[in-house]
Amino acid sequence: MKSTDMRHVTAKNQSFEPAIMALIACLTLPVALHAQASVGPDVKTDLIPEEIKSSADENPPGWHPSLKLSVSLSYNHNSDVIGIQNGTNLNIGGTTNGSLTFLSDDKTHEWLNSLLWQIGYTRTPSIDRLFKSIDMFDLESSYLYHFPDLKWLGPFVTFQLKTSLFPGYTLFADDTQVVRLDKNGDPEQTNAAGEPQSITVSSLEKLTLTDSFAPTTLRESIGFFAIPVQQKIFRLDTRLGFGAWETFVRRGYTVADDADTADFEIRRLENSVQAGPELKLAVSGEFNEYVKYSAKSVFMYPVLISVDTDLEGIDLLNREFEFLLGVQLFEWASLDYTFKAIRNPLIYDGWQIQNGLLVSINFTLLGK
Repeated sequence: MKSTDMRHVTAKNQSFEPAIMALIACLTLPVALHAQASVGPDVKTDLIPEEIKSSADENPPGWHPSLKLSVSLSYNHNSDVIGIQNGTNLNIGGTTNGSLTFLSDDKTHEWLNSLLWQIGYTRTPSIDRLFKSIDMFDLESSYLYHFPDLKWLGPFVTFQLKTSLFPGYTLFADDTQVVRLDKNGDPEQTNAAGEPQSITVSSLEKLTLTDSFAPTTLRESIGFFAIPVQQKIFRLDTRLGFGAWETFVRRGYTVADDADTADFEIRRLENSVQAGPELKLAVSGEFNEYVKYSAKSVFMYPVLISVDTDLEGIDLLNREFEFLLGVQLFEWASLDYTFKAIRNPLIYDGWQIQNGLLVSINFTLLGK
């Protein structure tokens, strides 16, 4: 769950850039772990194995479905504790995680499907009501063709849908004057003197920013994949190709508050289509039966853009980073730390950050 600002709280993500370098390191550090895990009696210490394995070599042919539900709850109440605000802190959330994979008998055709939905609500002493703190829906489908003689290499095509299922909003602890800005940052409404015209949002009243299923981003990618290393402690998956991203905001807004003004500003979002070369890197592994990790990064540089923008060069680069560290406490419970950092300049020219540390009770409905 995200931290709560004393002035307002929003269902959008907050900026926090320094942790990006740590995630980049996560994409290279496991190589050393891979080398260390290869040391032992009758085991070669080469970083590159003589026979490169692919995901098709490790998985049996056929269909493989899985579905898991997780719920989490935390509660804390303070009364006259020195240095701590009186009131209740409550966090409640749930996660749906599913997959459906298929591998042909000759292990050349592979179809990967995944579904992830996270929803969470929070209550704090300054915001004395439940508000949405996370709402992420991610559906992805990929087809991979493994070359018969080089099953770790081949072409791929991917479709992905990312959205939020419920409306996004912000809440204020006190009555607040809000100014709506257009996509260029100019006030949408002004008074006779040409000054920005604000609206009054009462304490704990919802100020809607986005509708349900907004923003919605569709992504299509085509190119070549390579899985040069696949071992239990370290698996490396690289994909290089061309991607197209379409984002539909449905007249939504994002927080764009200027600390130097007395009003609170929100800026209108803009639909966009962009396409260009795309690189995806992913590492994952298990240290033992209780501890697992994964790290992902996505880079896409748009060479085709549907909107007018002053951005150019490296400022146009889309960057996304994810990290997961999971500890299995019991068969039915786990402790997970997740980190996500997203920068899509044509949608929001800033880092969107999510951090989460969660103890979950898990229910496996299908598969392992």
